[in-house]
Amino acid sequence: MENPPIPRLPPASQLRKYDSSPPDFLSPIQQYAADNRSQEYVYDAWEAATVRQKFSLLRKALRIFPFSVDALNAWASIYAHKLHPPELEKAEKTYELALASSRLLWPDLEQQPTIEWGHVEHRPFLRAYHGLAVVQSDLGKTSDAIEKYQYLLKVNPNDNQGVRNLLFSALLENGEYKLAEEIAEKHEEGRKSQSTLFRYGFVIIDFLKYKLGVCSEDDLVDTLAKALMCNNYVPSLLLGDIDLPQPTDGYSPGCLDEAESVVHSTKCAWERVAGLMDWLRVQQYFGGKKPDDDGSILFNLLRKGKVLVNKMHPDALLEVSTCIALMPGTALPDFYLAPGMKKHNPKKIVCYNYQRNSERNVSRFVSFSYDEVVSVPFWKVLLSSRAFGNEDDVDHYCGVCYESAPLRCSACSAVWYCSRSCQKKDWKNGHKTMCPRFVKS
Repeated sequence: MENPPIPRLPPASQLRKYDSSPPDFLSPIQQYAADNRSQEYVYDAWEAATVRQKFSLLRKALRIFPFSVDALNAWASIYAHKLHPPELEKAEKTYELALASSRLLWPDLEQQPTIEWGHVEHRPFLRAYHGLAVVQSDLGKTSDAIEKYQYLLKVNPNDNQGVRNLLFSALLENGEYKLAEEIAEKHEEGRKSQSTLFRYGFVIIDFLKYKLGVCSEDDLVDTLAKALMCNNYVPSLLLGDIDLPQPTDGYSPGCLDEAESVVHSTKCAWERVAGLMDWLRVQQYFGGKKPDDDGSILFNLLRKGKVLVNKMHPDALLEVSTCIALMPGTALPDFYLAPGMKKHNPKKIVCYNYQRNSERNVSRFVSFSYDEVVSVPFWKVLLSSRAFGNEDDVDHYCGVCYESAPLRCSACSAVWYCSRSCQKKDWKNGHKTMCPRFVKS
């Protein structure tokens, strides 16, 4: 089936045919009754299962109100994200129509100092701006996209659309590193960010600073270690050790699908910096494929955080740890530590496996001998880093009230508290039973 052509926007004079109500305390912009009716078909189009059904519903919406910004947004989104291959030029033109329509409907909106996402009436305009920027970025019009991302962050500083991530990636790709740092400081807590995207972006920035002599190699390695603490998989994807699949919607923080999203966003930025990929490859196995000992170094690294281990029989790259604080489900009554986890034994390393079981979709404990370990990527970086396993670099929250927590259970070291009062309360409410399980080897 041939895909439908780009919709046509009627002359501005046609707007007079449609009843409207002026802005009031409930709606900050002019409302059109026909637009509200057409929006119901747009909602249905968002949920429709097939491209044909989506286009059919959007046609109905545009028949009711041909100026519908969200109908045009949804039409453009199909061109960009639902067709294989995508028709990005058509998507760009359709998003431009959506913006043109929004300027006819709400002439003063674009010049307002703030356009809050919380007002539902604002969202079609914000979606049009956002969609156009994304498509222009995909078309290689990075400077145009950056301009729109900056506008969206200015008028909607709460960033309900996740624009700061897109802007940061675009700035890195465009070589605007100083501005990228400023965006990170203003919108993402700067160097304290827990975002995988931003942490790996800072590796690019610090490598350039290192080449200019304004960043030490120790500081650069620390920046890489902090990025690895967020997600171990990004370097393996960048270096081609793991195949990079096509982009998908959604991801889980710290997992492989998040790393795939980050690499899709920043691979061009990594490749444009001369020497960066070579440096990353050197750091991956600096000091050897794995520590030349009985596994004691790996055992200590596992106690501090998540580590990638490439093992034979079968050949698999596992993300594992023995750090209780990083394990999910520790508050559940049936949580347990696998026997042998807390004691070093080169013939049987026991650890928690964060990868999903393809059949049951649950994480589980694994064990293997140190002889089975083929490689431990970046073990030297983690071992020498001041950041990896440093409690001062991690924010902890009370296990009872979730406030900032400076105190820690001295017996199990697994749970944090904001006060002695909360610690006593948690002890009575169940930690008295759980604590020995955390301590048990």
